[in-house]
Amino acid sequence: MSTKKISSRYAVEAKTFTYIAISDGEKMRYTSEDGLPGHRTIYSPKQMTLINLFVNAVLQPSSLYHIQRGQLLLLSDEPPLAGSSIILQFVACSVVRIRPSKRSKRRPSRKKPRIPYETEEE
Repeated sequence: MSTKKISSRYAVEAKTFTYIAISDGEKMRYTSEDGLPGHRTIYSPKQMTLINLFVNAVLQPSSLYHIQRGQLLLLSDEPPLAGSSIILQFVACSVVRIRPSKRSKRRPSRKKPRIPYETEEE
């Protein structure tokens, strides 16, 4: 998660998620079940601010694929080569209110620092 302050009261918060699958050289339709463990969710485009598709680390134009919740449909003429990585990058951005810090309103302490090893003179 990343947060970027845009004013004294608000910030933009961005969360990223990935779906990763490996092409078998034949499929043009991928589902959440085809994803690698830990990267199996294909989110609805309505939930996300930005979605990118990478096939073998090459960013694909949005005209070559269609996404709906739980499914990725490749619209190209041929499927990716067997063993090619298919990575969907999802980015969800939202504006959040910044809570004022209670410490920032306090004044610094003026107390004299305590010296732990003072010795008394007799």
